[in-house]
Formats: sequence, C-alpha cells, structure tokens
Amino acid sequence: PLPTSHHDARRALQLMRSRAEEWNIDKERVAAFGGSAGAQICMWLAYSDEMANPDSEDPIERESTRLTCVATSGGQTTNSSEFWRNLFTTLMGPDLDLKSLARPLEDITDPEQVRIAQWGAQTLEEANETASRHAALSNISADDPPIFMSYGMTPSAEPPTDKEKIRGWVIHHVTFGTALKEKTDALEVEAHLKYPGAETEYQSQVEFFVDKLLKK
Repeated sequence: PLPTSHHDARRALQLMRSRAEEWNIDKERVAAFGGSAGAQICMWLAYSDEMANPDSEDPIERESTRLTCVATSGGQTTNSSEFWRNLFTTLMGPDLDLKSLARPLEDITDPEQVRIAQWGAQTLEEANETASRHAALSNISADDPPIFMSYGMTPSAEPPTDKEKIRGWVIHHVTFGTALKEKTDALEVEAHLKYPGAETEYQSQVEFFVDKLLKK
C-alpha cells in the first residue's frame, strides 16, 4: 500500500547521493521528474522538509532528501477526495455517476474501502490524513525548489467523447496544475505551468533542467 512507493523513491535518492563519489555525480544538484503517480512522488520529495536522519547508523539514511528542482507531467497535486469529486463534476456535469469511474482494488469494490486499503489504513480518516501528508498542495512551503509542470489539455478543453478515456483525462487534468500554481505564486515559489497554447519561460522539461542543473 501507499506510501511505500514514496519511501522507496526517498531511499533511492539517498542511495544515489551516498554513491556520489563512486558514480561521479554532483549530489548538490539533483532533480526528479515523473508522470502521473510518478509526478506525485517527485513532488512529495521536492516539497517535504529534509528527511535525512543525521544520527542513523545507516549511512544512506544520513543523506539529504532535498531536490534542486522538479518536473512533472500530468501530475495530481492533491489527494483530497473532495477536490477530486468537485473536479469530476465540474468537468463532466453534476449527473456524472462517480462510482462508475471508481476502480476496484483486487476484490475490494467500495470506493471508501478501496481508499482505506490503498493507503494502508484502518479507517477512512486515517487514509485521508496519510493521503494529505503525501500531496503537493499540503506540503509546499516558501523554501521549496522550482517546478516545471506540463499537462496535455487547456483549462477550457472539452472532455473526450470516448467514455473509456474520460477517467484518465480527468485525473491528469491541468486543473491540478493551476491549483498548485496559485499556491506557488502566493508563496513566491518558482513554478512553470505548460499546457497547449500557454506562454512559458521553458518549452520543455529538458530546457528547464539544463537551466537549473547545468548553469552556474
């Protein structure tokens, strides 16, 4: 269950830093990028406070978890059930049957029970609290690194006509990006939001990373 994958990513980042000399990398300039669920994990790393344990007997755990910058594609910036419900109904209309879009988890079909199991919780309240602690909108603060976000649709784009594509379209919707951009702007954290037709300083993740990681 989640957040196992988040913790795996943290461990991988710390492992990489622990091998910096052997692998000939600059551990002071490290970025992460990912799409969809991978984007969530990258943002959790970027927006979490330092998670290194300087007193650990494990040298890997003593390494920093902070990032220089982060880039995402189609990332979900919140795990709030209310946000997701409002997003689906706003984009698809109030008559949308949300349960029809829910996916089972093995033999669990009830959406609330799926959420509890997904987050390794005992209650829905515990699941919601854990989910919030691993979401960008809940974690970001003024000392966090720059982000480059990209999405495949405009804020005013019409939903796909193919019903099989609706769920994927909504859960990767640019609204997640605009919600985070509003918060980064309020905190004065550097953030770039790219979608079709948007004017941005950087045209791609590569251009963003080159500027942030290679320029001195």
